[in-house]
Amino acid sequence: MVSDADLLKLVNRQIYRHSHTCRKKWRNKCRFNYPQPPMRETTILYPLVTDIAQSQRGLYEDTWKNIKQRLNDMKKGQDITFNELLSNLNITEDIYICAIQSSLNTPTVFLKRNPNELRINNYNPACLSAWRANMDVQFVLDVYACAVYIADYTSKSQRGMSDLLRQACVEAR
Repeated sequence: MVSDADLLKLVNRQIYRHSHTCRKKWRNKCRFNYPQPPMRETTILYPLVTDIAQSQRGLYEDTWKNIKQRLNDMKKGQDITFNELLSNLNITEDIYICAIQSSLNTPTVFLKRNPNELRINNYNPACLSAWRANMDVQFVLDVYACAVYIADYTSKSQRGMSDLLRQACVEAR
């Protein structure tokens, strides 16, 4: 069994840091959606219903942009409660949830997360203590998307190869 101090050291390896891979294809935002929004409890959120008024949808989308900006400004998160976060954002939990839903295209699992855990990768404590390395555990909600991901991952070319290694391969040939 791992002590709480050892688990804390392992969790510190789980801190997400932006790199060149998170802003592929000239995107301005992180494609891994960090910082992650804090949640009171683990839940599955679905995209907003389609019959919502366009003006209301726009309001939720603007609210989400404001929330995302505020979370981004909290570089290491804040040691506050979820209720204090909502109070600081000056919104209700229902509006907060609808704002998050306005950004979704598919059902998504959001883990229980405190405002000071905005940049912590998803992990399982038992796996983390056994693996002792960075991991990013994700729930699979779409079997087809999972199959496509695995097929793409196993058949990907040398796209991720560094320039130095690529040059060494060219010289070796």
